[in-house]
Amino acid sequence: MSIMVLAELRKLIKYEQYKIDKNKRILTDVTCVPTSSSFKLVHGFADTDIAIYKEVDIPPNHSSFIQFYREALTNAGKFAVPFIIIELKSGKRLNSDNIRARDHVASKIRELFPFIAYYFFAENTTKQKMTLMRQGKSFTDSFIFKGRITKSDIKSIVHTYMLPHIRRIERQFKNVGEETNDYLE
Repeated sequence: MSIMVLAELRKLIKYEQYKIDKNKRILTDVTCVPTSSSFKLVHGFADTDIAIYKEVDIPPNHSSFIQFYREALTNAGKFAVPFIIIELKSGKRLNSDNIRARDHVASKIRELFPFIAYYFFAENTTKQKMTLMRQGKSFTDSFIFKGRITKSDIKSIVHTYMLPHIRRIERQFKNVGEETNDYLE
């Protein structure tokens, strides 16, 4: 499912400043820890199925203060600012514990990135929309497909939900001021 969804997103969302990747690590928390002579901010991450994000540079003068948890797994000197995240689940892999776990991750990410849209796609499932609404309160929206998700489904979601979200964020960031725009470019 993720390869088809990813390919369709890349065809339909044509904003050069955004990257679209699967299995993207997104910041979920920051912890201040002591070192022998000072403190460091250690950043924790969660893997997401698909992320639409901007990659920004971490200023070199901040690198001694910032440390990424399991640093070898991150792109050193870069930081992903997510705008849309999609969790993809199918059939038997979709259970209440899985929904709650992803909801917890969505909650943590939304605390750090309040402008994000976080979608949950479920295919080949008997789960009901009310189950996802009850157990997945941190998702912007959830989409349930009784069968396989199709290219037409993706196209409809992109045009109805994702592109308007991206346009809204672009407008919001333009109104914030030069300092924010400089940081995101």
